[in-house]
Amino acid sequence: MFNKNREGGQASGLILILAIVILIAGIVVYLVMKMAEPTSKPRVLATTPTATPEPVYQKQINDINFVFESAVNKGKVLSISDIVNNDQFGTSQPVNADPGGVFMQVTIGAQNEGRVNTAQDEWDIGNIIDSQGRNFIPLDSSIVGPWISSQNACNVLLRPAFEPVLCTKIYMVSDKSTGLKIVVQNKQKSKTAGSSLLDLLVK
Repeated sequence: MFNKNREGGQASGLILILAIVILIAGIVVYLVMKMAEPTSKPRVLATTPTATPEPVYQKQINDINFVFESAVNKGKVLSISDIVNNDQFGTSQPVNADPGGVFMQVTIGAQNEGRVNTAQDEWDIGNIIDSQGRNFIPLDSSIVGPWISSQNACNVLLRPAFEPVLCTKIYMVSDKSTGLKIVVQNKQKSKTAGSSLLDLLVK
């Protein structure tokens, strides 16, 4: 009887040792497999590309519809051969831009989309603004008037549903400026006034 108990104890001990060995072997196998797995790459967050805004060549502010017509780089000199309005301004001399500057001639159309007249001086085109926020004011007509057509119609009365009238101004801008835009203004007192920007496609 003593031998049976001893044999039973030995068997239990063997089973326990075998279980421990199997457990250790399982842990070792698990660790080896885990170490063998390739390191996962860090997740890269997808970035949405910033969309480039479309250029704006037309804008209606209340009753007045403004449309870009042309922008011409006239270079560093307004020459006598380019004069178009000698009748009003008489004999003129060439005009030179300041160092680092060029002349820009801009024409914008304005049309009354409302039901009543837009009075004289209730609309206009203003400064040119470049991509750096620099402002360039229109040059005085006493200086650049000979190079602007006598048919120029800035600030005139706009009758409803008539063809657009054309407003032309000449500016001196930096020859380093890019991304040029021009301010268009509705100055109607009887309605909501406002201003906006039109892109310039320069030739």
